[in-house]
Amino acid sequence: MSNHRSASRPTRTHSDARAEILAGLAARKWSVKPALKVPHATSPDEEVRLWFKPQAVYFTTGRGQHDFDRARTISYDLDLRTMTVEEVVEVARRLAHRDNIFIGW
Repeated sequence: MSNHRSASRPTRTHSDARAEILAGLAARKWSVKPALKVPHATSPDEEVRLWFKPQAVYFTTGRGQHDFDRARTISYDLDLRTMTVEEVVEVARRLAHRDNIFIGW
């Protein structure tokens, strides 16, 4: 059985990483709602929403289709503590493309 976690422990907590990622997305013109029970960020064109639960990130695609009941998990191996904002945006781009959503950001 393979272990996908890195050998070194991340220096940020999940909470700190989430706050930094949300701030970075807001700086990139994403609509960010950090104070909700399940914080989320919506892409500038409203086609992708990322939902940030403790130690897991979920997503929805399609304008007007953003309901957490429809959200799918990105990956259990996704560790925000080790990611940059640019990497999170790239993940969102790949998810949109996979769902045939064409984005301009």
